[in-house]
Amino acid sequence: MEIPAPHGVYEILAQWDSEAGVWVAESDDVPGLVAEADSLNVLAKKLRTLIPELLELNGVPSDRMARFHVRYQHEDSDVPAF
Repeated sequence: MEIPAPHGVYEILAQWDSEAGVWVAESDDVPGLVAEADSLNVLAKKLRTLIPELLELNGVPSDRMARFHVRYQHEDSDVPAF
C-alpha cells in the first residue's frame, strides 16, 4: 500500500510536552510516526531518519525522495498578564 502525501509533502506536528520536557512529533501522513527529543535540532535529525524508514515499511518505494513539513506548537499557561 502506497501512502500518497498531500501535495507531495508529509505533514508533521511537533508539540511541546512540558511535563516530560520534550518535543513530541506525530503525523497522520506517516503511520507509526511518534518521535520525541529535548531539542528541535535533535528532533529534526530523528525525523530525517524515521520518516523514510516508516514510509518504506508502509509501502512507499525507497527510491523516492520524501519531503516533509514540521509545524511546531508550543503553548504556555500560567504566564503573568500585564
